[in-house]
Amino acid sequence: MTNGQYPPHATGAPAQATPPRPLPGQEAAGARLLAQALDRTTAGIIITDADGVVQYANQRQCEQSGYALDEILGHNTSLFQSGNTPIEVYQHLWTTIKGGREWQGKLLNRRKNGELYWEFNYISPMLDDRGQPLGYFALKREVLHGQDTVSGEDGLPRSIDPLTGLLNRPTFHDRVDQAIRRRLEGSGATNTTLIVAYLDIDRFHTFNEVIGHTLADSLMVEVANRIGQAVRRDDILARLGGDEFAVLFEHARDEASYTTLINRILQQIRQPVVTPQCELVVTASIGIACYPRDGDDTVSLLNNARTAMRLAKQEGGDNYCFFQPLNKPVTIDQLDMASQLRFAVERNELVLHYQPQISLISGEIVGVEALVRWNRPNSGMVPPGVFIPIAEETGLIVGIGEWVLQQAIAQILAWQREGLPPVKVAVNLAANHFHNPLLPGLIDRLLDESGIEPHLLELELTESTMMRNVVRVKQIVDQLKIRGVCLSLDDFGTGHSSLAYLSQFPIDLLKIDRSFVTDVTTNPTNASIVAATVAMTHKLGKNVIAEGVETEAQLAFLRRLHCDQMQGFLFSRPRPAEEIGVMLREGQRWQFKVEEAGQKHLLLVDDDPLVVRGLRRVFYRSGYQVHTATSGEEALEIMATIPVQVIISDQLMPGMTGIQLLGRVKRIHPDAVRIILSGYAELGTVTEAINHGEVWKYLMKPWSDDLLRQVVQQAFRHWEKGD
Repeated sequence: MTNGQYPPHATGAPAQATPPRPLPGQEAAGARLLAQALDRTTAGIIITDADGVVQYANQRQCEQSGYALDEILGHNTSLFQSGNTPIEVYQHLWTTIKGGREWQGKLLNRRKNGELYWEFNYISPMLDDRGQPLGYFALKREVLHGQDTVSGEDGLPRSIDPLTGLLNRPTFHDRVDQAIRRRLEGSGATNTTLIVAYLDIDRFHTFNEVIGHTLADSLMVEVANRIGQAVRRDDILARLGGDEFAVLFEHARDEASYTTLINRILQQIRQPVVTPQCELVVTASIGIACYPRDGDDTVSLLNNARTAMRLAKQEGGDNYCFFQPLNKPVTIDQLDMASQLRFAVERNELVLHYQPQISLISGEIVGVEALVRWNRPNSGMVPPGVFIPIAEETGLIVGIGEWVLQQAIAQILAWQREGLPPVKVAVNLAANHFHNPLLPGLIDRLLDESGIEPHLLELELTESTMMRNVVRVKQIVDQLKIRGVCLSLDDFGTGHSSLAYLSQFPIDLLKIDRSFVTDVTTNPTNASIVAATVAMTHKLGKNVIAEGVETEAQLAFLRRLHCDQMQGFLFSRPRPAEEIGVMLREGQRWQFKVEEAGQKHLLLVDDDPLVVRGLRRVFYRSGYQVHTATSGEEALEIMATIPVQVIISDQLMPGMTGIQLLGRVKRIHPDAVRIILSGYAELGTVTEAINHGEVWKYLMKPWSDDLLRQVVQQAFRHWEKGD
């Protein structure tokens, strides 16, 4: 080897049988051959001791760095550092190799003449018998396509992101342009796919607020390193800005090959990150666009990949989605609608309807929700679900929100002047409006001008609004509460917050989303969610209102859970202000059914009407309130409305078997005593149901009237004891 230097022997395994000793001259000849081979490689090679002091360097490393061999040997590898690679990169590098693991990545180094250049480094530790590093072997290859010797004011190449050392957005655009050009000119591979992946760190704004900007920058560097370790050497990785990255896969063979790479990136990122304050689990959302299917130029590919990334975020993050050409966000009609919407306020095309909210204790109207409608020219009344998303995208939502606030407060004052009972009016606040710094001042002015009591104005916030920049949200919420307005959390359960987390916000009312209410009487999971939400919200000292109540069964079930209020078509659809005034003037309320104390309710379920008739005969004059159903769904609706203590069900019924029915009853109405009456002896199924506590007793058809009466008497005694 040059100057007699050659790599120290790395001993990482137990010694084997001693090889034959070389003949005189063979050892020196072997060393010369090895040195010649290493000097002829196209990559730089250095070998260091455990402290990073260079013990060997090949000829290519000298040419690559511009240093002579005697200027490298005996010096620390910091000799090559430019000072522009973030320190976090080196910290990660040394932590990895000192732990006995290999590290690979790009470093921005400096030649002897001061010129900056990129190197791809593969560094492997050489371990002793105890697994401790004796030294390190580094393979260093100059990255010519990433080299840019034109420097900016900070001394960095203008193609480089100064925080992560990755390519920046303009350079990434240039690389994608070049790749597309090669395809068009026929100089690129035609049997591979060109892919652009757009990556965004999930909840990064939260990390920023919690751990501070300095550690958040370190976290960004760590994520960049992890992505760099996951992609291949010829993939182009860039930081586009903020917490967004992009990868160009120019040589993806097929869908399976690049989805494997995407999954590897997600897996690398989600590994825990330990900070001085806590352990963080970071995830990312990735959108994928393919050339030319999803765009024939760089801008289209990036925009469509970003659209797909947003879809991945909507699905919960830590995920990837492909761009779907059929789901482009804007249509011609939407563009036309956006143009007309700009003048809707000044042309008086917006109207407010109000949906009553009633107390589940008294049945009285205790509030209304203001719902905006757009009377669009030549189109009629447009519901908010159609035009509000367009208003949010175009920035018109703030102006519309201000108009709604003005009208709602004016309506409260108008009802008061008519001498009507005071009711709260709830107004939905969009995220952009809520975060508008002028909002508190606007509310101050409107309250002062109207003179209404502040608590009669309720501002509805969504989960997504509350979870965005939590520190800032807390400041805004506190400002609003000081003014005395009521605050509610809308659509609870559809986002990513938790009741414990929300305990720090001074929210007065929590609204359970209609998606949980729709099947609350038949879906054990949603029933459990609603029950737990009501109970825990009450423990936090807040009230609960359920949206979308449309059946008496839903209403009865919610009352049994002690839900405070309800809103839905069961009582009233949204109505114009004049009709709400009439309802308030007439004192309209919901009349709850009065349940007589001590009544015993027995429910008989069978899809055969003759069997139902026969069972009713058995319990004629028994003193029980007997109810019947011909299906599992009907039975669950009845049980939501009536406090059934004992249920008897057939087993083989279409749609839902008896055991499936009683399994749901156990979860939704656990106190009810459950009996199967069947002519089919499915012993395995029945035994399993009994063992799981879903069935209290199993009886066979045809039944004995006396035995059946006796079993039902026992069942009611069992219920009374609460066994």
